[in-house]
Amino acid sequence: MTNRSGKPMTRRGWLTILAAIGLSAGAGVPADVPRGHQDNVYAVAVSPDGKLLVTGSEDNTAVVWDAAKLTPRRSLEHSSPVYDAVFDASGKGILTADGSGAVTVWEVASGKSLRRLTGHKGALHCVASSADGKWIAAGGGEGDPTVRVWDAATGKSAATFEGHTGPVYSVAFHPTRPVLASSSSDKTVRLWDLKDGPHRTLRGHTSHVYRCAFSPDGKWLATAGHDKTVRVWDAATGAEKAVLKGTKDPVYAVAFSPDGKRLAAGGEDRSVRCWAVPEFVAGGTIEVPGRKPVFAVVFTSHGRQIIAGGGDHKIHRVEE
Repeated sequence: MTNRSGKPMTRRGWLTILAAIGLSAGAGVPADVPRGHQDNVYAVAVSPDGKLLVTGSEDNTAVVWDAAKLTPRRSLEHSSPVYDAVFDASGKGILTADGSGAVTVWEVASGKSLRRLTGHKGALHCVASSADGKWIAAGGGEGDPTVRVWDAATGKSAATFEGHTGPVYSVAFHPTRPVLASSSSDKTVRLWDLKDGPHRTLRGHTSHVYRCAFSPDGKWLATAGHDKTVRVWDAATGAEKAVLKGTKDPVYAVAFSPDGKRLAAGGEDRSVRCWAVPEFVAGGTIEVPGRKPVFAVVFTSHGRQIIAGGGDHKIHRVEE
C-alpha cells in the first residue's frame, strides 16, 4: 500500500486499523468477546448521538452495538437477510429492510418490533429516514423497482415513485430539502421531488450503482458503482463534479464524514479509500483484514474513525 507520494503506508499513515469485531461462534472464544454476525455484513449506521451502531447481515439479523466498545447490545431477529439498517432521526428507532419485502420499525430501548411497512413485492435492499423524522423511504428489488415513501408517524403510504428499470440498491434523503435520491442496477441515480413529483435522472455510471449519500450540507451527492468509480454530483443541478478512480474493482459503499470534509468508500478490493472534500483529492488507502469485500462504511459521530462491514462477517474500525 502506498500514500499519495507513492511511499509505503505505515502505522502513522492516513488510516490505521484499530479493531475488528465479529468473531464466529466456536470453541476457544472468550465469553466476554462478542461473536457478531455469521454472514456478510451489508449495512452499518451510527446513531444520532454517536453512542450506538446498528449493522445488518445476511444471517437474518440486525445487531445493535456500543459504538465506543464495539460490543453488541442486542440482536434484532428477522426471517430473511437484512440488507439495510439505519437509525431514525430521533435515534430512538431503527429501520431495517429485508428479504421479506417489508421495512420493520424497531424500538431501540426495548428491541421490540413496532411496525412493518409494506407495499413492495419481493426483497428490499435499502431504507432511509428523513432528517426531520417525518418520512421513511425504501427501494424495491427485482420485479418491483419502485421507491416508496411512508409517513413515519402513521405508517401510511405517502408516495410511490416509478422510473427505475432494475433493483434499487440505495435511497438517501437530502438533509435540508424535500428531495430523495435513489440508485439502481439500471446504471442511473434519480432525484425525486417529494413535493412536486418530477425527478431528475443522473447518468454517468456504466453499470450498477450500489450506494448514494448526500454530504451533510446537501451540496454534494456521492455514488458508488460496479464500474469501479465513485462519482460526485452537484445535488442542486445534477451536474457531475468528479469521477474518483483508483481501484480496479467494483465499489459498494460510500459515506461523508459528519463535517463534510472527507469522503470514504469501500468495495471488492477489500480496502477503504478516502478523499478530501471539496477538492476530492485522494487521501489514504488501507486493506481491511479478512481479505473479503467491504460492503458498508460509515464515519463515527466525531468523524475521526470509520466503521466498515463486509464479507468476512465482521465490522472493522479504522482511524485517520
